[in-house]
Amino acid sequence: MASRVTALIAEDEPLMRERLKDKLEEVWPELDVVAEAEDGDQAVAMFDEHQPQIAFLDIRMPGRSGLDVAAAIGARCHVVFITAYDQYAVKAFEAGAADYLLKPVETDRLLAMKERMERKIATPPIDLSALVAQLRVSVKGDAGRMKWVKAAVGKQVDGQHDQDNGAESGLTGGDSFSGCRRSPDRSCSAWSACSPRAVS
Repeated sequence: MASRVTALIAEDEPLMRERLKDKLEEVWPELDVVAEAEDGDQAVAMFDEHQPQIAFLDIRMPGRSGLDVAAAIGARCHVVFITAYDQYAVKAFEAGAADYLLKPVETDRLLAMKERMERKIATPPIDLSALVAQLRVSVKGDAGRMKWVKAAVGKQVDGQHDQDNGAESGLTGGDSFSGCRRSPDRSCSAWSACSPRAVS
């Protein structure tokens, strides 16, 4: 019988958090999500209480960011970052020791992450200080290019919109998209880039 592995999910959007948990249950039945946090401060407190082996950390959260949380707990557990930024931060991820998941989280990517984590779980966590420092620079540079948009998935949730090229909104099939705040009349030059992916 496969041994159980414990995990923490820190994601400020409830819908995203629930979807990730459901997908993890599907691809990794031996994984027990022992704690769920909606902000960075709560994530650190829950980690101290439950001591999970893996922490899934959204990079952008209220209070302490996922990078702040990783700096605080990364020496004591294996970290998987969750990000919507697939242009800048991913380069830093691929050069470092931590794993990452892009929003919306796809099953194939989860399976690949699972295989890597199963190999890593028997080894001590790797020092993430250099990677976290690099990611802080990458994410800070990317932040100036982002624009919040509104998306409706039964209720209002926050997506993201790259005002230059149209970034991943974080939505998956069945979700709907109510438009760019900068250009609700669809005159935004990036509408064609973000809208089809949001509603497909």
